Amino acid sequence: LNPVTREAFERCPTQFKRAQRGVKLACSTADISRRAWILIDFDPIRPPRVSATNEEKALALAKMRAAREYLQTEGAPPMIEADSGNGAHLLLPCDLPNDKDSTRLVRGFLEFLSAKFIDAQVKLDTVNWNADRITKAYFTWAKKGADTPERPHRRSAIISLPPSTSPVSREMLARLQLKPLPKAADPITGF
Repeated sequence: LNPVTREAFERCPTQFKRAQRGVKLACSTADISRRAWILIDFDPIRPPRVSATNEEKALALAKMRAAREYLQTEGAPPMIEADSGNGAHLLLPCDLPNDKDSTRLVRGFLEFLSAKFIDAQVKLDTVNWNADRITKAYFTWAKKGADTPERPHRRSAIISLPPSTSPVSREMLARLQLKPLPKAADPITGF
């Protein structure tokens, strides 16, 4: 989701390559130049390694829309809405450096949203705080378990793409935290 450094891009600039043992193609945190997106991932709670039922997926989509409405009332910019195949994604635009403070900010924000929106049927994935997070390539297939009428394989898709957007404010992310962020030390006194 986030742009990579020039050095990381040049490992494989214009093509997809299958991973090979001992050849580094994937990116790590140090390979990300900055944060441009925060992935908010809603998954229905279901047995492991199977696709969602239509009802389970509908619950995730409804939860995603409720979170979107809430975030917009809090001042969030327009977001990309996506269907992951088995659940739902919100992509929140941001403009943050790839550093420890931003990691702490995004992690606390996702934990806040999880606490606000989690229930017995849908979870919000709080592990998406890392800058090098990979995600679904939209319009590819989600294939977990057997393709059955009750739990079908589905193609992921972008549901809604706003005509324009702007980055979420750092202030809003700091305000929506499960616990208050530690105050930054004064650069002169160190306190």
